Amino acid sequence: MIRPVAFVAILVTGFGVFAKAGEIPPSDVLTACDRAAAYPFDNTRPAGIPGVSQEKIVPENAINACELAVKAAPNNARIAMQLGRAYEAAKDFDRARIYYFQAYQNGSAQAAANLALFYVTGKGGLPQNDADAMRLFKLASDQGNAHGQNGLGTFFEAGRGGLSKDEFEATRLYKLASEQGYPGAQNNLGRFYQAGRGGLPKDDREAVRLYKLSADQGNALGQANLGTFYQNGRGGLPRDEREAVRLYKLSADQGNALGQANLGFAYAHEFGGLPKDDREAVRLYKLSADQGNALGQTNLGFAYVRGFGGLPKDEREAVRLFRLSADQGNPVGQANLGFAYVGGVGGLPKDEREAMRLYKLSADQGYPAARNALARLNGIQPVSEQPTSENTNGGPRSGGGYRPGKYRPPLSPEQIAHPNGHHEQFLSALTAYDDDLVRVAFVRFNGNNARMIDWLQVEQKQRDAMRR
Repeated sequence: MIRPVAFVAILVTGFGVFAKAGEIPPSDVLTACDRAAAYPFDNTRPAGIPGVSQEKIVPENAINACELAVKAAPNNARIAMQLGRAYEAAKDFDRARIYYFQAYQNGSAQAAANLALFYVTGKGGLPQNDADAMRLFKLASDQGNAHGQNGLGTFFEAGRGGLSKDEFEATRLYKLASEQGYPGAQNNLGRFYQAGRGGLPKDDREAVRLYKLSADQGNALGQANLGTFYQNGRGGLPRDEREAVRLYKLSADQGNALGQANLGFAYAHEFGGLPKDDREAVRLYKLSADQGNALGQTNLGFAYVRGFGGLPKDEREAVRLFRLSADQGNPVGQANLGFAYVGGVGGLPKDEREAMRLYKLSADQGYPAARNALARLNGIQPVSEQPTSENTNGGPRSGGGYRPGKYRPPLSPEQIAHPNGHHEQFLSALTAYDDDLVRVAFVRFNGNNARMIDWLQVEQKQRDAMRR
């Protein structure tokens, strides 16, 4: 039932203008709330109302409009949910929870999905509870809500909330939500196409298409993932480091941990038009690591190993960060922790058995340094390993490896022009240069070996001069 509203108050009109109201038609009161705080993927929003993304809600305006609307229609689930969104935008999570719960009790699938996310993160005075979150995501999903479908998909992917891992079911749910244009699901489905998971074929072009759809809606993970494809020229995209950095910045500016880690890597390795700035790299790695991102953790650990960006050399802190990363299954974190066990550094005992276990976990994910390390522990080419840093899909960067006495002369012009005919000579020549420089050169000059060697000669000469 809609109650007539008689008062003198401030109302936000559909054009964002404040107007004084005597007696406002109830339909106008509800419309004002819809225009201020409707959710773009709530399938109960009225026709002609596009919705407002969470970051674009103007909290004061939305709260004023939707408080009036709740008074006019106290049992309207959509309006209560929208008032919850307004309070969430104002960072008043307790009040947001109250109105989400009220809307959920009145049948709002979108409120159920929003409340589920509060259980995931422990907001609004709620405990973190995966079982309750799963139940609410499922309730929303069963009503065709895209947010609920995507949330339930992530729980099937990870095997959370009492669910068994089921990537096929996750794929089905991501597809349903993607078909409704939900950006989080587009990113998740893109990940599955990129890796060939959940019964899908590996398809970089389809992954790029989905990442673009997600990024174009401002999704921070979609932006970060699309950036890696531009950085590496994958999925039919040209190699474009500047576009990659632009996307990493958009993602990082939203506080996304993956975007922060990748942008930090760009500053550390001076690409995409950015100056080399180790302090800014470390600042971004810290922001990422503090959110629990495995990539940020391993790169910050590497910074402690080398003592750059204003950090002291601190092997114990590096090992702590490598362990956090490794525990999340990150292959570079696993390999770096293995290196620490081989050397007995950072407070760890020397333990080749544990190192081998970690190398195998990393190598099984395709990480080349771990494969080499396994071979060395088995007596092949026994050279000590060094920790490495990484950026998403852009390949690892070795942190050490300056080995005096292993110099090889640069390739001849003929060898550079025909590297496939001189594969062993080409690889042998690369041992003249520090490993981290070689890996940067492979990313930057892939396909142009002459430029790669020219750049390596200049960079190594400068570095050797500094060492003296």
